[in-house]
Amino acid sequence: MMKHEHRPTSQPQQIRQRSAALVRVNEALAAEIRERWRVDRARKALSRCNQALIRASDEPQFLRELCRVIVEVAGYRLCWVGYAEHDEAKSVSPVAHAGYEEGYLETLRVTWADTERGHGPVGKAIRTRELAVFRDVTHNPDFAPWCAEALRRGYASAVGIPLLSGSEVLGALAILAAEPDAFDENEVQLLRELADDLSYGIVALRTRAACQGAEEALRRAHDELERRVEERTAELSRANTLLTREIADRERAEAALRTSERLYRQLSEGILEAIVVADERGRIKLFNPAAQRAFGYAEREVLGQPLSLLMPPEDREAHEQALRRYVETREARDIGRTTERQGLRKGGEVFPLELLLSAIELPEGIVFLGAIHDLTRRRRMQAMIVQAEKLASLGLLSAGVAHEINNPLAYVANNLAVLERDCRSLSEVLEAYEQAHPALAAASPELAGRIDQIGEAVDLPYIRANLERLLSSTLQGVKRISSIVENLRTFARLDQAAVDRMDLQQAIAGSLELIRGQLEQRHITVEQQEGGVLPVVCAPAQINQVVLNLLVNAMQAIEATGRGAGRIEIETRARGDEVILEVADDGCGIPAEILPRIFDPFFTTKPVGQGTGLGLAISHGIVADHGGRIEVESTPGRGSRFLVILPVEGKGQGHGQAGQALPAGDGRRSGDQQPASELPCY
Repeated sequence: MMKHEHRPTSQPQQIRQRSAALVRVNEALAAEIRERWRVDRARKALSRCNQALIRASDEPQFLRELCRVIVEVAGYRLCWVGYAEHDEAKSVSPVAHAGYEEGYLETLRVTWADTERGHGPVGKAIRTRELAVFRDVTHNPDFAPWCAEALRRGYASAVGIPLLSGSEVLGALAILAAEPDAFDENEVQLLRELADDLSYGIVALRTRAACQGAEEALRRAHDELERRVEERTAELSRANTLLTREIADRERAEAALRTSERLYRQLSEGILEAIVVADERGRIKLFNPAAQRAFGYAEREVLGQPLSLLMPPEDREAHEQALRRYVETREARDIGRTTERQGLRKGGEVFPLELLLSAIELPEGIVFLGAIHDLTRRRRMQAMIVQAEKLASLGLLSAGVAHEINNPLAYVANNLAVLERDCRSLSEVLEAYEQAHPALAAASPELAGRIDQIGEAVDLPYIRANLERLLSSTLQGVKRISSIVENLRTFARLDQAAVDRMDLQQAIAGSLELIRGQLEQRHITVEQQEGGVLPVVCAPAQINQVVLNLLVNAMQAIEATGRGAGRIEIETRARGDEVILEVADDGCGIPAEILPRIFDPFFTTKPVGQGTGLGLAISHGIVADHGGRIEVESTPGRGSRFLVILPVEGKGQGHGQAGQALPAGDGRRSGDQQPASELPCY
């Protein structure tokens, strides 16, 4: 058998292979060196351009220096800068250049419009706001209008870089190289940075020039102003000499009048009561600050106006008749007596007032002086006291009713428990009877037949099938009544201290239990999210009242939409040393124009008899007395969101008795156990 011998490669062939490999390595190394050299020269150019920006004193010098640095340091054939003109042709004007130009720029006629001469590197860069690279001008059809002139001067590749200042395109930087593919990706990125620095430099130099121009104009204006001030000062000095003598004479003549007027004004302004003075025609002559606060008018708005401006329309005719009668006969019914009347504020609000009217005989005629006291606050306080007394009685009544119901409810529940036990025993007896029925029928057919008749008459199978279910549902009803009674007792809190540590979930659960039937009737679902908040130091009865008010308001807002269904979201969460109770609904929402007034006492948009206007005012007062606050967000047609924010450790001061009003810092009072709503559809 023959052996195959391996022939070694001949030595000349090995030399050729190694030579070819060395050539390839050498070419790759040369390419890498060229690339690094290009990037390095671009970096040097970027650094030199930044130095030129620091040293530049004006824009043309900066542009020329930048072009020179790019050509000399980076080794390009030509560099020039063109500004974009906003004329009809959208032309580009060369403003600076360096390198081998030889009249090339005069032949360009470049535009940044979308035309043949706008598709070159400069026009495209300005129009598209993007860098445009032409790697070989001889093979790029967009460079055709300039190709012959470029080749004549030794340009083989070109790049156009837009000069941007925010949303504005200032122009473009154009660089032409003597070899094709002269711009690789790294070099292009550095050139882009160079263009950004150029744009910044142009804007900075323009800003500096504008500031210098403004400073010069300001200096000239300042000099002119000083000259005019000097002239005017001289004129005023002469006029002042004449006026000084005239003023001295007038001051002596008016001194006595000023003294008397000052005394009269101080007396009228120092009085806390509203003072209105009118002549015998009923025209207002004096309107002191207290009157301005009461009626909402400034003094200049009412002087010379009839007194009827301050009265409701229905009272004006009677006032004019009484005024005429007194002027003619001097007979008065109300002069010298305090009477209660109605006033009309500037905004159209009618309010109660106390009026003490006096008539003074002067040489120029009769003057009427009215001392007026606004009764609005007094009436509000009286209404709040009455409401608080009513609701305190209601709380006592609720607790009493709950106590009275508990007594019969207890033995009803006990009897039902016994009855349930006995029914189970009776069912066992009936089951035993059914098992013995065949034997009984055989022993005494007559007795068995009579028992069968009775069972059929009372429908014994139905009773056996449903008796346990009926007893179970009855027990559930009794438990439901017991739960409602317990919630009434919990809500009243008459058996607890005025201030206690309370879990907000208890207040929410108790309030929901009280209105659960109404929520089900209106098909309103309630979603709760508990954030694990700490118990709050508060007056439990009052916090119960706030929660119930907000829930009823949300229910009424949903009902006002007319949809027949809705959703209430309740969430509690902690935030630092505060707890937040959030009640949101998808009801009718609150118009923005009345949102600032929803916590005002007696403000309501409900029909007469359907709202007291105290519910949210009382809730606001209760929360404020606890050191907290209520925040509201609402969008008409989409719903409202109320946030009650309370400190965990309370306000740090004593509170009143449970179920009574705590004095609010803004003058409001709370204590209303009945939810009253102040919203447009609440």
